[in-house]
Amino acid sequence: MKTLSKLKTLLGMENSSSVSTPAVAATKNDDATGLSDDDASLYKSGTGMALWLAHDRVDCQFAVRSLAQRMSNPRVCDLAALKRLVRYLVLVPQLTYVYEPSGNTKAIQGWSDSDWGGDIVGRRSCSGGLVCFQGMLLCSWSRTQHVISLSSAEAELYALSLLACEALAVQNVLCELGHEGTFVCLHTNSSAAKANVEKSSSRGMRHIEIKELFIRDLLKMQRIRIRKTSGLCNVADVLTKGVDKATLSRLLNLLPVIVG
Repeated sequence: MKTLSKLKTLLGMENSSSVSTPAVAATKNDDATGLSDDDASLYKSGTGMALWLAHDRVDCQFAVRSLAQRMSNPRVCDLAALKRLVRYLVLVPQLTYVYEPSGNTKAIQGWSDSDWGGDIVGRRSCSGGLVCFQGMLLCSWSRTQHVISLSSAEAELYALSLLACEALAVQNVLCELGHEGTFVCLHTNSSAAKANVEKSSSRGMRHIEIKELFIRDLLKMQRIRIRKTSGLCNVADVLTKGVDKATLSRLLNLLPVIVG
C-alpha cells in the first residue's frame, strides 16, 4: 500500500479516478511519440515501483510486463498505460491469496496461454502461466518469448514448455518437503499445441523440434499429463493480454484469491 501511495504521488495522481481493468490491447494507432527526458525518467521510476507491486498480483503482471518492455525508449502511449495501471490499483489496491488446502489431491495443476505476435513493435509473443497445488496458487508469470513465433501453435507450444519446466520445479520442491507421489497435469486451450506434442512426428515444425520433443519425452515417461481446457476457463488468459472487465472478473473468480 505504501508503494502504491508513492507511485500515485510520483505521477501526480493522488485524486485520480479508477478504471476496471489494468491494461487494454495495444493498437497501431497508439501515440508512439517519444517522451521528454524528464517524463522518461518519471516513467522508469514508476515502472520500477509497478514491478514491485506486481510481484504477487496475477491481475497486473501482463500490464507491468508490457511497461517494462519499453523502459529503454518509453513513448507517450506507454506513460498513459502506466497511469491506467495506477487507476486500476486505485479500484483494486490489493489481491489476497488464499492458502487453504482443498482435498488430498496429488495433482500439481498448471495452466498456460500465449498471445501470438501481440507486441505491435517487435511482434514477439507473450507466454503466461500459473501453477497450483491443492487449490493454492503457488506461482504465476507473464514473460516475453525470446523468439518470434511463426504460428499461434508455436507460440502456445513455447508457453506450454515453460509451464512444464515451472511445474516440474514445483514438483521437486514438494518432493523435498515430503509430498511424495505428486503428478503434473498441464492445461492448455490450444488443440494444435496439444496434438503436436502427442503425435510421433515433427514434420513441418523442425524449427521448434527440440521444445516439442522435450514435452513429448515427459509424456512418454509419464512425468506430465496434458489436458485440453476451454478458453473461457483458462485462467492464464489474464497473463497474456488486456482483457475486458467481465473476463477479468470471471477468471479471477476461478483462482484462490480475494479481490480488493
